[in-house]
Amino acid sequence: MSLSRCRPGPVRAAGAARHLALVRRLLGLGGGRRVVPCRVPAAMVASSRARRRLPLARGHRRRRGMTGMPAGSSSAKYAHIIDVLQERIARGTYPLGAMLPSESQLVREFGASRSTVVRALEYLRQRGYLEGVQGKGRLVLGAPTRRRPSPPARTHEALHAPEIGNGTLVGAVRTPASERIAKLLAIPAGRSVIARRRIMHGDEVQWSALSTVHLPAVAAVGTGFAATDPLREGVLDHLERHRRLAAADVVERMSLRPATVRESTLLALTPGSSVLTFLLVVRNAGASPLLTVDLVGAPPPQGIEELFSLRP
Repeated sequence: MSLSRCRPGPVRAAGAARHLALVRRLLGLGGGRRVVPCRVPAAMVASSRARRRLPLARGHRRRRGMTGMPAGSSSAKYAHIIDVLQERIARGTYPLGAMLPSESQLVREFGASRSTVVRALEYLRQRGYLEGVQGKGRLVLGAPTRRRPSPPARTHEALHAPEIGNGTLVGAVRTPASERIAKLLAIPAGRSVIARRRIMHGDEVQWSALSTVHLPAVAAVGTGFAATDPLREGVLDHLERHRRLAAADVVERMSLRPATVRESTLLALTPGSSVLTFLLVVRNAGASPLLTVDLVGAPPPQGIEELFSLRP
């Protein structure tokens, strides 16, 4: 059969011409007019296509089923659902006692899977925002209040243990406030304060310590803080009852330092011993200081161990 040219199929003209020349040389046709029919092998076509796609292969690879959504999108939606629902509950969009929208409604609103929505709702339930009601859905409980940990025993004793039966009163004096005490009480340095000192020990005291209470002299008016008689109640209880004040919280700072000569004498410590110090600053709801307490004592042989809840 005589043909004017060979059709290479999907291979471009330049590639087909090179292949035709190769076939002619193999058949010994040289430059004659006789041409045999031919087809480009599929392997060569595939190879040619692969070479033409090489730049794409070096870039980002195309994958079937890709929707353009970033990895971890379900986690992002999970966090987003939690944030939105928490904000709505806090603002009252979902008021206390109301029923939360159903799972189906939330699935449509957030465009998330049901499993993602259920996980988010379960997290809110564990945190106290919601409560499941059989056959009805989820009841809104409101934003849970964060509870601060209760003071440790030593702090409670220093503020609430009665002086009678739980220690020895060393003295109560009116004195100018040092710079340190003035800063803690938010008053000018040199302003008169009452310094009340006692050695804490007894049935209601677990840690023997030297306690020094400071409060502004003006705040001690009408109280027994300046008297030399032991109080029948704790220092904070006495202040709140007589001055009609309300304490909201207490800040505690702990440190370790060498004992002074007077502290060693009062606490019967070996000279040069180290002591634990706890500074307590009792504040009202406006974070204004009411009084301070310095606790000084020998470190407990068993150390200090506290237990705090990790749940609100």
